[in-house]
Amino acid sequence: MDYSFSDEQVEVLAALKPVLAKHAGSTRARAVLADSGIDTELIGELAEFGIFEPEFVEEYGPLMLAAIVEEVVEHAAVAPIGTELFARALADIGALPGPLALVQSRGPEHVPFGAQAQSVLVIEHGRVWHVEHGATAGAENRTFPIPVAPITVASDAVLRELPVDARTLNAIWRLGLATEIVGASTAALKLTIGHLTAREQFGRPLASFQAIQHRLAEVHVRIEGARWLCRNAAWHSAAPLEAAIAATAAMETARVAMWELQQLQGAIGFTLEYDLHHFTLRDHVLRQSMEGARGSHAIAAAEERWLHPASA
Repeated sequence: MDYSFSDEQVEVLAALKPVLAKHAGSTRARAVLADSGIDTELIGELAEFGIFEPEFVEEYGPLMLAAIVEEVVEHAAVAPIGTELFARALADIGALPGPLALVQSRGPEHVPFGAQAQSVLVIEHGRVWHVEHGATAGAENRTFPIPVAPITVASDAVLRELPVDARTLNAIWRLGLATEIVGASTAALKLTIGHLTAREQFGRPLASFQAIQHRLAEVHVRIEGARWLCRNAAWHSAAPLEAAIAATAAMETARVAMWELQQLQGAIGFTLEYDLHHFTLRDHVLRQSMEGARGSHAIAAAEERWLHPASA
């Protein structure tokens, strides 16, 4: 397996940066959250870039999807880029309008961008259904850098079965959210390093103290581990085993990054004028939307390894 990028892939990532510099960023994120709660303009720009087209993944490979998700989230984009990009590239969902929302029960189930979702997918009895009619979103919470709302699927909802394996869709969803955690944690670490390098105590930068360096190093190692597990899962087109392993690592990365980086920057990290909360609190939302603790994903990885060895 070769995870290095070709010259063409590097050019694509380089071309994406000016788009994000113009249409994303923390200032824009604040404006979007004060308005519709989702950056449809940015999604449109990315669509014009071609990343949601089947031909894109055919030409550049699924590994590129992970790198793009990381980059978009690092720019504080208020969009469900992970699930949208991976689901449209790797799942046979047809031309369903986005954003997509996935629920594991009839609910209510809290979902990022639940109020903005145009298509609701529900996994029931091991099958995947598109809710044609009968899904409703409850009161939205915009306390965090991405909005969250509960989705309820009525008992008499009109459902249409999709030709998608439930295990496959779960794996794709896991990978999309886990990769967003990597992007958010990376941005939070960069901000923290910059803050601790600029701020001095006892005549020297805080970042020069060994105890702080150890804490930053631990966060860095966890992020890099999760990054390459996510990219490995992407390289395998979100195979269930690899995706569950990546999700397990991402959950722990989100927990450590959220608390450590927030503590290292103190109260300023929670202020609306400072950018850190765009990433640490996004980690919190993503972690909670993936069931909070790492146990379920670790169990899923074990089940994939031992109960489905032929597909692992």
